[in-house]
Amino acid sequence: MTAAALVGITGGLIAGPFIAEAQQAGDLETEDASADGAEQSSTTPSFAYDDVIRAFDLAAEYDEVSRIHISGTTAQLHVPISSGTTYDIVAVDQAGRVSTGPGGTYGEGVPDARFDPSAIDPEEIAAMVVRAPDVYAETTGNDGNTASTLNMGAPGSGTEYAGVKTGSPVVRVLLDLGDYGDGGGTVTWTPDGERVVEVRE
Repeated sequence: MTAAALVGITGGLIAGPFIAEAQQAGDLETEDASADGAEQSSTTPSFAYDDVIRAFDLAAEYDEVSRIHISGTTAQLHVPISSGTTYDIVAVDQAGRVSTGPGGTYGEGVPDARFDPSAIDPEEIAAMVVRAPDVYAETTGNDGNTASTLNMGAPGSGTEYAGVKTGSPVVRVLLDLGDYGDGGGTVTWTPDGERVVEVRE
């Protein structure tokens, strides 16, 4: 395993996998989204600007969520239910179809940040997806592939980042693998996009 390049991380800990199950991505026809008439391009063939905006539009309908996961053509939210110990998974596809099903139970000792999604700027999140390959390249000296997955939620249990309150969400962008298994890596930001807290090969 290659060494991680860390930016402002304490304890020397590497973030574990986020607790989210991605639905498998199918082929995606490139979609255009406009902001003041400007055309937005797909960040990868299976992960587009529109998908980020669609996910946060749906998330804004809830007072709080504990995770937002976008991969391929589907976005998934972890939405706490009234008991507070379990959550539903609410998914939206590119056609805008929304489905809800039982998710799981928050594990004891496993941090799951509850955050107000309406306080997050989706345009800033989309910008992180676009910028991730360049940040990765500048930090590691290796070319960065385009983004394949976005996770927003609390980091893995026991992981701490300097300046990030324990249990607070971070935004993690996973980069795609190349044709020969090269590439990959992750770039992790604070939700406001102001700080990169980890770059991992």
